[in-house]
Order: sequence, then C-alpha cells, then structure tokens
Amino acid sequence: MAGYTNDQAGCLKFIFPPEAHQAIKDAWHFAFNDLSNTTETGAKEWDYGIFSCMSNVPLCLAVALCPTWGTCICYRNLESMSGKSCEVSFVNAFAASSVCLGSCHYAVVRGRFRAKYGLKGSPCQDCVCGCCLSPCALCSDTNQLMVLQGIQVPYLNLKDSSPAPATKEVKSSPPASEAKEVKETTPAPEVKETTPVPEAKETAPAQPDAEPAAKQ
Repeated sequence: MAGYTNDQAGCLKFIFPPEAHQAIKDAWHFAFNDLSNTTETGAKEWDYGIFSCMSNVPLCLAVALCPTWGTCICYRNLESMSGKSCEVSFVNAFAASSVCLGSCHYAVVRGRFRAKYGLKGSPCQDCVCGCCLSPCALCSDTNQLMVLQGIQVPYLNLKDSSPAPATKEVKSSPPASEAKEVKETTPAPEVKETTPVPEAKETAPAQPDAEPAAKQ
C-alpha cells in the first residue's frame, strides 16, 4: 500500500492515524514530565466536583450499572472537551490505552478543558481522577459539560443544566419615606441680610436769631 514503509514507523502509521500518534506522544510527554506536577492552576471552582456524583442520580446509576452506556458517555465527553469528533476521540483514547497511557491521555484532555474554562486543578489530580476515580470523574465531567457547554445525555440530564441568566442591574427609586426625609433635611438656601438704609432725619428750619433786646 502506498505511503507506508516496511519498518516500525510504517507499521505504526498503518495501525494508527496521525491524530492517534499525536495523542500517544502527548500522553507519553505527560507521563514523564507533568505527572508529578501538583501545582494547582485556575481560579474557578467546579460546579460539580469529583465527589458530587449524587447531584445527578440517574447519571450516577447509569455509569455504575451500565458500563457500555458509561463508555459512550465518556467518548462523547472527550469529544466535547477536546473539540474533535467522537470517532477521533475514540481512536485516540484506544491508541493511548493500548500502550498503557490511557489515564495520561485523559489527563491531557481534562487539563486542556480546565485551562479553557479556568477551572481549578493540577496535572497530578487529572491523572489520579482518570486512573483511580474514573466513574466519579465521568459524572463530574458530564455534569460540568452540561453547565458550561449545554450538552445533552438522553434521560440523564440535570434538572437545570443551564447557567443562571445574567440579570441587569435596575436602579430603583428610593422609598417615599426616604425621599421625604431627603427633602426635609435639604438645607434652605442662605438668605443674605440686607443692611437697612438709614432714614434721613428731617432737619428743622434754622430759627432766626433773637431780636436784640429792647432799647432801654
């Protein structure tokens, strides 16, 4: 077949598509460089944490009692978290799992998802969730995707998975009593006192000098 060489690289290229090769490389790099990293990044808390399984009882029961249905949900989650098609997500996860790097591949995808939405967590936590707490992580991821991206899972949706709509701030007028109080406390404008103009006093006409005494 054209395009495949008769060596190890040709065999790997024949078995796995290029997307899967990159997924294996990313998981391998994670295992040897980021697995022990416990530094938390992100500032936003998860709406549904790793131990919030009972927030969605139908989903919890489906994951616990029906592994096939849980597997379908898992690959749909990987599709939504990575932005790649479900088929590519399935092949990538299968390829990584075939070389014992399935948990590391999940940690890579989950880490990018956290970074996109600023969710709290560390690379080590992502890997532990995929390796030791897979059912809990599946419920947490599914519920969180319902809130952030509005994904739908038949019969297993949250009762209210849509984020609360942003409300516009409405400035309300103060109560009548407060308005009245404001009016009463408003100081009256200062009135300048005007200096009264002094009234002009009427001057009596000058009296003529007394007549000279009568001549004796």
